[in-house]
Amino acid sequence: MLLDMQLTIEIPDDQASQLGMDRETMQHLIARIIRQLPELAVVDELIEFLGRGPQPEEIVAFQVSQNSQSRVRDLLEKSRAGTLSQDEASELDAVESLNHLFALIKARAWQHLPSAS
Repeated sequence: MLLDMQLTIEIPDDQASQLGMDRETMQHLIARIIRQLPELAVVDELIEFLGRGPQPEEIVAFQVSQNSQSRVRDLLEKSRAGTLSQDEASELDAVESLNHLFALIKARAWQHLPSAS
């Protein structure tokens, strides 16, 4: 039996608007990321990293592996050349959405750095 799960993420409206996102846009972004997560290799890296409870300094400094970076570069090159398949376009879209979400996480972590106080 599958159960629905509710996840609440609180982002102040002023911070969301500074990022150019209203509530509906943020909801669509998160929903799109969740739909694409199982298909992305980089997700395992992020889950592993966040699952061990990194400190703010580690979050701010985090970068995905060289393999994941290489994959994104390949997708971007194909996109510029106009040769992306539909699956690759979906993958690139999901990576861009995930990157945006992780940028929000890094921005929040940065607020907790000792030098930010």
